[in-house]
Amino acid sequence: MTFHPTARERFVYLLILFICVGLVAASAFFFLRSTGLQSKQFGQALGVTSLLLVAAIYMNWLAWSLSIRVEDQGVTWTEGKKSGSLAWGDIAGYGWKVEKKYLRVGLVDKASKELRILPFLSPSLYAALKSRVGRLPAEIEQKMGFKA
Repeated sequence: MTFHPTARERFVYLLILFICVGLVAASAFFFLRSTGLQSKQFGQALGVTSLLLVAAIYMNWLAWSLSIRVEDQGVTWTEGKKSGSLAWGDIAGYGWKVEKKYLRVGLVDKASKELRILPFLSPSLYAALKSRVGRLPAEIEQKMGFKA
């Protein structure tokens, strides 16, 4: 079974992309219609909004390329150009760490005891993993917003 980020998260990145396209279009319009010092200012605005558009395109691509597959052999995930996988026999359980103010959950590799952070953990993905890997502690479930 293949899981992707929620439609809400994808929509947010798509909305940001459309806003950036609008900003670039408006900046280009004003840049082409102005002369002198105003033209230089609109040229700078066009450059900045173009950089924002490139960042929005990258974030949108990254959001749409995220996927986690739960199969009979194990778990495989793709995050942009990065990917990883663990067989069911190699998974010791869940692990987590707090990065700044974000709680990141992943799977622990039995052999190396290394925490492999998952790109996302949606409620439906958690439900699919729960039967094979077990449950997260109650306080972590609560912080992630999962119902006990």
